[in-house]
Amino acid sequence: MEIKKILVPVDGSKPSGRAFDCACAMAKGMGAKLVLLNIVIIPGFRVEVKPEDIEYVTKKGRAIVDDFAGKAPEGLEIEKKVEIGLPTNDLVRIAEEEKVDLIVMGNSGKGALSSFVIGSVSHYALQHVNCPVVIVK
Repeated sequence: MEIKKILVPVDGSKPSGRAFDCACAMAKGMGAKLVLLNIVIIPGFRVEVKPEDIEYVTKKGRAIVDDFAGKAPEGLEIEKKVEIGLPTNDLVRIAEEEKVDLIVMGNSGKGALSSFVIGSVSHYALQHVNCPVVIVK
């Protein structure tokens, strides 16, 4: 199996940082492109969302993706994406749209209780994407 495109969801947490480091090493060794993805959720999501709320969370998402991109090894091809939505569903959708060959992600950006109540994004990805998933602890 040839790996040409690796998707790395990043949220600024330590687990996503470790996944990023691992994905960079893999991408460099395989000559693959890295797709850095931040999916932002609008706090207090409601039916009517103000444009300034969208602008604020999008700006924060871009800052996270830009920070990671700035830490990538020289010569690594990087695509940066920021989406507004739900990390579970949108991760699957973006993986399909981007036709990624591999997803490398942290085991959790949240605490155990939060993951139990909300559901684990990494677990959801394992169950729903059509490509291999590497979960980095």
